[in-house]
Amino acid sequence: LKLQFLYLIAIARLATRVMADYSSSAWGSGVWLTKKGKRAPADVLRDKAYLLVYFSASWCPPCQRFTPVLSTFYKRHAERLKFEVVFVSNDKDIASMQAYYDKMPWAAVPYGDEHMKGTFMSTYTAEGGGIPELVIVDLKDGGVVKRGAVQDLWKDVEGIEFPYKPLSWVQCLPVLLFIVAIVLSKFMV
Repeated sequence: LKLQFLYLIAIARLATRVMADYSSSAWGSGVWLTKKGKRAPADVLRDKAYLLVYFSASWCPPCQRFTPVLSTFYKRHAERLKFEVVFVSNDKDIASMQAYYDKMPWAAVPYGDEHMKGTFMSTYTAEGGGIPELVIVDLKDGGVVKRGAVQDLWKDVEGIEFPYKPLSWVQCLPVLLFIVAIVLSKFMV
């Protein structure tokens, strides 16, 4: 029992050390573009609970329709809901990316930083995924809370259901029991 307790303490210490390093190293030692100039990701994410990774491009009509919605959501709720957005561009040249980014109030991966862009793409996009794509990341552990959050945000512009976590099986249990009861009642008659 004592050995198990010591083992748990060692695991907790390791997890604490890993998480302390997570926000500063998850995206390398690069910088993000912000409206206040270039900043380290750890500085941009200080005091934030969530990161919304926004994959988009200026040439994409659905992206052009969604970006103003996300921008309004950001301006209204970023501080209260403790999130930051980072734009990961799929534009074909720096001028297009910059003109599109000028319409956004959040951070962006610099055009040409293929390492950071590749890290975001490999970590947060589904294979064959299209754009626009919005992925919500929990900054406590780096885990994905929700992929495909574009539709959730369209439906919830007030942020009432943010961060759009899927229901757990415990939350679904009452509905499942209700359905089972209905099905069984049909056979009990």
